Amino acid sequence: MTCSCIGAREPGPPAEWFALKRELTVNDLNGLHATFTPALSGEYYIALSFREPLQDVEVRDLVNRSASSIGMDDPVRFDFDWRIVRDEKLVAGGTGRHGATGVIDTGSEGLGAGPLKSRALAFGKFAAEANRVYIIELQARPAFASVLRANPQLEVRLEPMSRQ
Repeated sequence: MTCSCIGAREPGPPAEWFALKRELTVNDLNGLHATFTPALSGEYYIALSFREPLQDVEVRDLVNRSASSIGMDDPVRFDFDWRIVRDEKLVAGGTGRHGATGVIDTGSEGLGAGPLKSRALAFGKFAAEANRVYIIELQARPAFASVLRANPQLEVRLEPMSRQ
């Protein structure tokens, strides 16, 4: 899976594209369990979004190296796993240990336009139905603590071309 910059005239994607947006903190090293209900059916990315400019130099370097290493043999690795569950059944799962699968840049004038406002790294995707309740479970390990100190947003966001 790859993501790319998408040109848009709006100042960002519509709110209904986001089934979940939650800021992560170092407290999430103990695990995260959150419910969400997509407004639209389609393919959804699991992403970590970082506000720009990213003040933490170490995390900024890690995020930028990750964005430029997508699809390469030796990607930048993130030490976490995620699972999506619906009706007590596993829908999808993935890990950051294989590196990001895509990057989504949002500029001040929309997706891919204007100065960079945020950079999101995608770590997999899954199909979701509108108005169904899902659970995301995120398990971070100690090596992920430095990334969590930058307070990225965990996003479950619609892949725009998949809307139904």
